[in-house]
Amino acid sequence: MEADKRDAIVSFATELFSRDAKVSMDDIAKRAGVSKATLYLIAENKADLFYQCVHAQLQRWSAHVGTRIDPRKRVVEIVPAMARAGIEFARSHTLVRRLFAGQLGAGDAHWSVLFEELRAMGNAPVAEVLRLGMRKQELRSDVDVDGIAAIVQDMTYAPFVMYGDEWGADAHEVTRWVDTQTVLCLQGLKRR
Repeated sequence: MEADKRDAIVSFATELFSRDAKVSMDDIAKRAGVSKATLYLIAENKADLFYQCVHAQLQRWSAHVGTRIDPRKRVVEIVPAMARAGIEFARSHTLVRRLFAGQLGAGDAHWSVLFEELRAMGNAPVAEVLRLGMRKQELRSDVDVDGIAAIVQDMTYAPFVMYGDEWGADAHEVTRWVDTQTVLCLQGLKRR
């Protein structure tokens, strides 16, 4: 199958899954304008198609957040810019928001592991910036970078869990949250 056609099908499926996780393969095929058999050429089942949709959105999120990484800037400037960009993206991309809020894969050990792997992939841009800060000698080098990156991500998306999907509409509220989390996370990592 051509990559463009596959991407279009995943895009239509993402749209439907974002509205209702219980959408059927028949509904997806109809919306995408393809046969149900065509869906099974790109995914072995509905859960696999859902995973592909989340993965595709995570790749777009990563590209969006990655544009904020500028090695000429200080880490204390980059991390908040990345967090604000990530929150902005998550507000309009339900599957990424649900992934970072830990709401995917519950109740199914196999899928839970796969979604945790995606969450770990989402930590990679933050870990990259922390390593940059270490190379520039802005941050201590004796810390667990991947662990800190996971904490930064969890803190960034925690309000969606605590306050619901509508959190983040107020730009001032987002800035206050991000600035506070940056101080909490990075002040203890500053090089002494």
